[in-house]
Amino acid sequence: MRVPDSTAAQRVNRFFAPAEAAALAAMPDALREAAFVRLWCAKEAVLKAHGQGLSFGLHRLAFAPVADGWQLVDCDPALGVPADWSLRAFRPAPDYLATVAWRARWD
Repeated sequence: MRVPDSTAAQRVNRFFAPAEAAALAAMPDALREAAFVRLWCAKEAVLKAHGQGLSFGLHRLAFAPVADGWQLVDCDPALGVPADWSLRAFRPAPDYLATVAWRARWD
């Protein structure tokens, strides 16, 4: 997300939890776009690993910024509990980011 791109800001406010949007807004401009991409990839990875995909709703899970990216801190009960999920972000090629998610325990 780049400021003052109001379209990107609208997407953040529409699809992300208020705390996620606030965390992104508080980041320095130079870090914000990369953090947005990491957050989007993390949300998408969890939803796809669960089998529901994006249609389940990006708003049904919330992440908090941590030193090396984002950590799942809240989610819809249908997804289990945040502690059950593991995520790994990596770069499969220059200028690409991928994130895989898996759930350690399925009820």
